Amino acid sequence: MNHNQISKLPKSISNLKKLELLALEYNVLEVIPESIEKLTSLKELDIESNKLTSLPESLFKINNLKKLNISNNRICHILNLKKKINSLDAFAYDEKKIK
Repeated sequence: MNHNQISKLPKSISNLKKLELLALEYNVLEVIPESIEKLTSLKELDIESNKLTSLPESLFKINNLKKLNISNNRICHILNLKKKINSLDAFAYDEKKIK
């Protein structure tokens, strides 16, 4: 669903319990809903190049999540999530922007 000018995820996305890959890069998302945690099979989330300023803590309740790309967003702080991020196999972000 990349390059589609998506600004908001539908509530029904939380029904996709077997979804393993969610590619939402190059859209205009400003928020990832807390309900993302219901995607319990999610292994990879690519939200590169959106308008996100933060990540929901619920994202890191997804035990299967192994790859996360948040590059090219407006996220500046991830300190409260750093411990959880360390459990990922791959994490892409903007080193110069994020503290």
